[in-house]
Amino acid sequence: MVSHKKDKKNNNATSSTTTPEDDNNKKPISRTAQKMKEKLKELKSKNATSSVQLPSNFYNKQRTLLLSSRGILAKHRHLMKDLSNLLPHIKKEGKIAKEASNEEKQEDKHLHRLQKIEHIATANKCPNILYFETNRESLSHDLFLWLAKTSIGPSLQFKVENISTMNELNLIGNCLKYSRPLLHFDKNFDGIEGDKSTVHLPLIKELLTQVFSTPFNHPKSKPFFDHIFSFYYLDGRVWFRNYQIVTKKSSSGVALTGTHKHEYTLVEIGPRFVLELVKILSGSFDGRIIYNNDPNFVSKTESTTEMNEQIRRSKESRKHNKRHFVNYTADTHVDEINSVFYQ
Repeated sequence: MVSHKKDKKNNNATSSTTTPEDDNNKKPISRTAQKMKEKLKELKSKNATSSVQLPSNFYNKQRTLLLSSRGILAKHRHLMKDLSNLLPHIKKEGKIAKEASNEEKQEDKHLHRLQKIEHIATANKCPNILYFETNRESLSHDLFLWLAKTSIGPSLQFKVENISTMNELNLIGNCLKYSRPLLHFDKNFDGIEGDKSTVHLPLIKELLTQVFSTPFNHPKSKPFFDHIFSFYYLDGRVWFRNYQIVTKKSSSGVALTGTHKHEYTLVEIGPRFVLELVKILSGSFDGRIIYNNDPNFVSKTESTTEMNEQIRRSKESRKHNKRHFVNYTADTHVDEINSVFYQ
């Protein structure tokens, strides 16, 4: 019995041991797999040492929907193309017809044309909207821009003026595509205390930062800054400029060193445009009008109160006239027979 047990142990030992022939038969690990393993080890070590641990594929998913209405001019299309080349988080969408077909009218009777844009934005997971529209019936072909936040609002309508695209300007400034921009705002955007004409400017500043700023760690964006978006408020309008950040050089063309190493200059790239605010809505393409730039504008509540006051006055005047007529007829008794013979 003992010898039999020893034989079993010997068999197990022989089965567990491997020969050099078996090692040669194993498939060797490829170099790419080894590199991937090394990278995973490095990432694990970095995540362990870092205080804020974020997943490697994390980024701020703030998209901006860019679309337009039918009938825009070629210059307007070029402006939209320049904006899409500057902003990596842009999501393009086809043109929207102002007049829907009969089938669409039957399906979406309760939806306004602008409210349909909000549904498109939510379907594409875009919290910000840039919508260009124009009126082909007018001779001037004015371009209007809507800046809006989905579901919560607000919505800002601007009239776009003095458009100059990159191809028209042909400036010497240049920047890498989808590089991160710095945002610069004039001090007027912070608002002036006691000045009611600048109360809406902080809201415009907040919405412009959310639309034009590149999200953190976006996969298409470059990890450095080489240009700056500048917004200036002058004459009741918002002026947009795009500049390249360039280090200063000496007269011989060599980069400066020492104390002058970090001196920079700005070279304009383009495009250029001016935004004149028309109105601000509380919701996303709907809601009450918070601000209107028209000096002769009368809000709906004021107009309704004025109409009700006019109706009330007209009713009071009718009652007064009726009472006066009844009192007059009661005081002056008329004999019907005398009225027949004496006329």
